Amino acid sequence: MKSVLLLLVLLLTVLLGGCGLNLEPPSSLMKSPKVEKNEQALKEQIKKDSLYRTRPFLLTPKHSEEKRSIYIEDFDGDGEKNEAVFFYKNEKKPFEIKMVFYQKKEQWKKVVTKTIQNYGEITDLSPIQVKGQKAMLLAAGFGYEGISEKKMHIYRFSDSKIEDVFQTSYTRTIAADLDGDGSSEIITLSLQKGKEFTARLFKADNGDFIEQSSLKLDSSINGIEQMKAGYYTKGKKGVFIDVGVGAHSASTYVLGYEEGKLIMKLDAKNEDVIKSMIVYSEDVNENGIIEIGKTVVPKGWEEEPFVSLPWFVYYYELKEDGSLKEVAEHYPNYEQGYELTFPKEWFGLVTIARSTNEHKLTIERVKDGKNLFTLYRFTNKEWESQSKSYIEIENTLKHVYAMKAEEERKYGSLFHLLSENIRD
Repeated sequence: MKSVLLLLVLLLTVLLGGCGLNLEPPSSLMKSPKVEKNEQALKEQIKKDSLYRTRPFLLTPKHSEEKRSIYIEDFDGDGEKNEAVFFYKNEKKPFEIKMVFYQKKEQWKKVVTKTIQNYGEITDLSPIQVKGQKAMLLAAGFGYEGISEKKMHIYRFSDSKIEDVFQTSYTRTIAADLDGDGSSEIITLSLQKGKEFTARLFKADNGDFIEQSSLKLDSSINGIEQMKAGYYTKGKKGVFIDVGVGAHSASTYVLGYEEGKLIMKLDAKNEDVIKSMIVYSEDVNENGIIEIGKTVVPKGWEEEPFVSLPWFVYYYELKEDGSLKEVAEHYPNYEQGYELTFPKEWFGLVTIARSTNEHKLTIERVKDGKNLFTLYRFTNKEWESQSKSYIEIENTLKHVYAMKAEEERKYGSLFHLLSENIRD
């Protein structure tokens, strides 16, 4: 759930920086000093070249998990990550995208530029590995804002040339090594609402990408909210597809990959994963397995209007037999920018106490109304006079979050800001 606000931060970063050549990656992507030095040398060389004459700006892929503008990889197979690729647009040519490859020997040098016509944005970008080949390929998806159908191209860089080796249409896509053989599979989703919703898997075969498997899904969904690859259970990788299925409601597919075929591990029609609003699948407990989230109305709040409801979010792991195992319960408060992560002994047993004080939140036990944890929110000015009576948990630029009783210190670790980058 934290990813929602983080996405907004990244989006604002792109929009505010879009009027010039923005060469800075998001600060959250930490790199080693050697990599940073290498990238800085590349950026300096780009600035020396002619790009600024036409007021371009670098493009960041809209849906890729890594929000990078510049990719440095071994695209020629010499064992060194000394090739770089990036895409840019000229504001005077909104439907023309330039792809530029640089190569480093003594220093970074531009070696080839390719013009891609009739596309307004780059939606997906991922270096991909093909078994038996040392050189990385590049999968790039292009489209137009507001139009669901996109076009994927897979490029090979060879002998200072860019070769377009594969194309396919899609709505959403991801590249991942699902079977652990060292080669990336390309998984695409094609959605025509009410007509067709198909997942396809492409795999490299003797230099070509072949459609190896496909799977029909329910086309009555409203849209695809997220597509994510990762472990759905220990030792088994799959694809998580979070979809909208109603005015507010949502659900999740999990597709596995076994014996060369896509298989349905979790159907979005399963009532156990249908939720009242979108909850992105993510590894919330950092155990390497992606969990599926579901919204739950706290006990005692069931009769409240939808817009007034607080929500708990329960997270589940998918077991090999298809059943779901609950592993986490959270209370996210988006309005105030924080969430509480409940200890296991609270699972299914607590609710939010009703209060007219919007700066105070109490978690209480359902069976007897016992207060288990109370969170207080003060402005910095209010805190000056209250600091001796409360224990500070966290602070931002404008607020201090605190608890009252010393014995509640063991629950202070339950509190988290929704994003470390959002400090009021």
